[in-house]
Amino acid sequence: MPSRSRMSLYVCVVLLGYGCTVSNQITNTPRSSIEQRLLVRALERALANLDSRPFKGKTVAVDFYGLTADKDFAKEFFTAWLQSQGVRTVASADQAQLHLKVFASALGADQGQSFLGVPAFTVPLVGFVVPEIPLFKNIKHAGYAEIKISATDTTTGDFVNESAPATGRSAYDDYTVLVLIHFTRTDWKRRPGVWWVTDDSENRIRASLAGRERRFARLFAYYSTDRGDGMKLYYNPQSRAVIAKWMLDECGAKYEIVPIDFTKQEHKTPEFLKINPAGKLPALVDGDSKIFEGAAIRLYLGDKFPEANLAPKIGAAQRGRYLSLMVYSTSQLEPAMGDALLKVQPLPQRGWSEFETVKDVIEGELGDGPYLFGDWFTAADIMIGSMFIWKRMWGTPPERPRLEAYVDRLLARPAAMKIGK
Repeated sequence: MPSRSRMSLYVCVVLLGYGCTVSNQITNTPRSSIEQRLLVRALERALANLDSRPFKGKTVAVDFYGLTADKDFAKEFFTAWLQSQGVRTVASADQAQLHLKVFASALGADQGQSFLGVPAFTVPLVGFVVPEIPLFKNIKHAGYAEIKISATDTTTGDFVNESAPATGRSAYDDYTVLVLIHFTRTDWKRRPGVWWVTDDSENRIRASLAGRERRFARLFAYYSTDRGDGMKLYYNPQSRAVIAKWMLDECGAKYEIVPIDFTKQEHKTPEFLKINPAGKLPALVDGDSKIFEGAAIRLYLGDKFPEANLAPKIGAAQRGRYLSLMVYSTSQLEPAMGDALLKVQPLPQRGWSEFETVKDVIEGELGDGPYLFGDWFTAADIMIGSMFIWKRMWGTPPERPRLEAYVDRLLARPAAMKIGK
């Protein structure tokens, strides 16, 4: 008959074997500070995909409907956003031109956990408590918001407008590996899907481990850091690559500049022609992806960095107008402006309008807002605005005040393009 100590050992072995499993559970939790921030970020991103132009300059009354207790906060947040978009809000529909019914079909933050290791347990008979030993542990926090607006005319009661559902997501993950290694991953400030070590976690790893474990920690920290691997911009300051650089800087991207010397014909080398067979700048390499042509680079980066909020998401109501403006810049604005600056008589068969007509179109799209989408600065402003910046730097005299003020606002941005630098 085995002794008491031997029986205890057997029980421990059984529990250890049982504990080394993966658990994955999702639960709703009270709002921690992390989850509050996640909810706010999700709301911000959802609102960024809503089109406020149908309500701009109007007086509206807002009714907000949601299925969670967060709806009261979300209503105030939404109302403040409307006001920032130039929409007047009132408490009573009797005083409003439009009655907005806002439906938050999803609004909340969830928490889940994945665990691989030995859970905490008490050794039978002995009473000794063995703490949790995680080989891998991930506590996941996720924020999600989905908002839709229905508008009616308060005078006639007629339906006026209904937005497509706009969604926003945010994430925060807390990881523990091999008991001592701890790091977090979040898309609050950086692009989703990228892992990095936060705060002084690498220093804590170095202080906690020795020998091979210490070397492993350094390696782990290095590969967990967002280094922007593979992102290379082939660049000459006297080319359209300055516009691509502007877009990268607005995205907050990490990238390497590869200088191209035109005097040495480096843009015509066999190596470069594998990237851009036309032998022109800009050209961008992101891992295995090779992107050339300025519009393609701006479209690619706008979708790659959704947290930079420079492009409406696919399916958003503003997406069609956004794509139209992006293409209009290269198909109409640039060639028409080139004809005007070079004093070339435009020919109808070329397919683009006269420059004065193009400027009429841009002024109409700009409206009274600071940018093409009101207060929302997008990649379309980089595409359209860069052409008018080129025009000013060409030395042409000032003309239409609205377009000149638009250029001034763009050049005042910290990341604005700088020709020749």
